[in-house]
Amino acid sequence: MYTESNIKLSCNALWQKCVLATLYRAAATHPKIKLLQFKLIPCPGMNKAIPSLIADFTGELHRLISEHLQCKRRKDKSVEPTPLYYLWSREAVANDATPYLMVLLLNNDVWCKSREVVVLRNLIEQAWGKVLDEDNSVTHLVVYPEVLSLVFDAANTYNAELGVLEQTA
Repeated sequence: MYTESNIKLSCNALWQKCVLATLYRAAATHPKIKLLQFKLIPCPGMNKAIPSLIADFTGELHRLISEHLQCKRRKDKSVEPTPLYYLWSREAVANDATPYLMVLLLNNDVWCKSREVVVLRNLIEQAWGKVLDEDNSVTHLVVYPEVLSLVFDAANTYNAELGVLEQTA
């Protein structure tokens, strides 16, 4: 179980295993991880199936991030290619307007500066706009509550720098 502020979140055992496996894979790749949490708001009457929509979004986002990092490498910046780890969920009783909750687990060494997070937000909005087939600005369809940096140690335990997320037994 995880707690966020005073809200207790719980989930079934299979989902917990998937979340922890994703966290551990990300931690094995990058000892310092930046979490970027956001909500993707669907357009009313969208006809895509949920798994297809999320797969299209994450595929497009990964492509945009890879292009961005490749441009940085061309400018002689030392940036390693980085895998995209993410978690997503949606309320079980969803309707057309129920947002998708997403968390990206990013290499903090690559995305540590605030201007890089701004670039990443632009990439998220571009990817979501493409998936929704929206030519206009989709900034109102992406909501960013907060950025949280986690530092993992060798035992795969962690401390949140902002104290927002803590692991409990």
